[in-house]
Amino acid sequence: MPWRLTSHGARGLGPEELSSVVSAFESALAALEIPADEAAAEALRKEIAQRILSAAEKGERDPVRLQAIALTGMAGRGGPQPSVANCQVDSGSDGLSGVPGVSVN
Repeated sequence: MPWRLTSHGARGLGPEELSSVVSAFESALAALEIPADEAAAEALRKEIAQRILSAAEKGERDPVRLQAIALTGMAGRGGPQPSVANCQVDSGSDGLSGVPGVSVN
């Protein structure tokens, strides 16, 4: 059975926060190449979900920042290191300033 983002963790997150978490999770997965091996794919999905939930439980609510946090350091694990171009960003805002390990070029 696939690991489900909303079935683990997420304590203290309301409907709006969960919506941001799910959006970040789906966007992060879309930015990566998911391995063909189901066990490897499941491990990657679980790691992405855990990174997002950890950041959300620490107070981050912006889905773009949650996605960036999840993708930071993923080079060689499911595809190339994502860039700002891979992130969904509202026009007029880079949405990533202040995220550790993420640079905006």
